[in-house]
Amino acid sequence: MALTKNLFLVAFLALASIQGSQSQETPGTDCTDNSQCNAEKFLVCVAEKCECDPSRPLYFDLLKRTCTLKLDQVCQPETEGVPTCSTGGSCKQDAAEYKCSCNEGYNPDGYNPDGDTRCVKVVDYDQSCTSDEEYLACREGLNVECNPTTSKCDCMGGYFVLADRSMCLAGFGTRCDSDPAGQPSSKCNHELFTECQATSTCGCPTTHMIDSLVTPPACALRLDQPCGAAGTAQCYSNSECKGDEGSKKCECSGTLTPNGNKKDILFFMHIYNSAYAVELYTYVHMYLYLPSSQSIMQYRI
Repeated sequence: MALTKNLFLVAFLALASIQGSQSQETPGTDCTDNSQCNAEKFLVCVAEKCECDPSRPLYFDLLKRTCTLKLDQVCQPETEGVPTCSTGGSCKQDAAEYKCSCNEGYNPDGYNPDGDTRCVKVVDYDQSCTSDEEYLACREGLNVECNPTTSKCDCMGGYFVLADRSMCLAGFGTRCDSDPAGQPSSKCNHELFTECQATSTCGCPTTHMIDSLVTPPACALRLDQPCGAAGTAQCYSNSECKGDEGSKKCECSGTLTPNGNKKDILFFMHIYNSAYAVELYTYVHMYLYLPSSQSIMQYRI
């Protein structure tokens, strides 16, 4: 019995000794000397922390789980025991020497303040933006960002995707650039019939008004406006395009009648250009039917 206890104690102490001597696998872990950092990952002890060897142009690749060479650094192809290029990159001949460069389909990405250190695969709208095997980034200039809920590139807030899914453009109330020579990505979404106004925000033409009952909210034709032509907006919700061919106009649907107070409401929206104003407009216009003599300004909060 005593022998068994002694053997157990010896085994326990041996295991503790092994665990205590195991080298650290990632940067930032505590150490007192280089033996406590994983040399195979090119980690050394710096200021009592395991870090990538500062004598080499390295950074820690989270996907490879080892210190790798930064871009444009001299590398040694097919050589064991030396740092390799990071994920998405490879060692390629550049003039008289080999250097780390991004593979086809990958672009340099400024990951550290020291410069471009990793290669990312650029993805477009609705494509996956997270991966355990490669670094991904939503394409710049499309007004898209990585949605943490769907893990896909999605339109930024206030922007809506075009039918061809090429990019997202500004919707009603979102900042825009009225300069015709400006970047395409700074324009209003023409498919929602919005246009950049003097306030540098996307709004509706005078013959239209924002319809928040459709998704996404779009500028719709006001009552009595000509309608039905190809490439024109729809009539506002609860109204429809009626009349003879060539002379159709937007009229109230069914037994509904025009709301005489809509100008006051539109003035409110013009001044307080916001999502709240759109919701308030919808509520008043569709449900309260205020007399035309009343002003929506009475209902300011």
